[in-house]
Amino acid sequence: MSKTENQIKLEPPSRPITNRDRAYMLQYRFVNNFGIESGRVQEKVFWFSGNLKDAKNRARLHCTRMGAKFLYCCPFIIDLDAQEELKARNEDDYQGEYE
Repeated sequence: MSKTENQIKLEPPSRPITNRDRAYMLQYRFVNNFGIESGRVQEKVFWFSGNLKDAKNRARLHCTRMGAKFLYCCPFIIDLDAQEELKARNEDDYQGEYE
């Protein structure tokens, strides 16, 4: 058995990511005093307990408070096993249900 195989066996098994503890990525751009977007698109990754819709609302609120324009919010870390399981159960709606 190689050293790499031993290391893999010693690592703890991954735990599934649930809607209670997910990382989301927010993309935003700052707004200047004249109300014009300025600068490059910036990103923040944040933990949020909730679904994608609620995370987007929280990200919009943060942007309002920080004087930035909300651009986009999406899950940052995806549980591939959970997504594959949902796809196997329901081919049509696996993306919407998981996000």
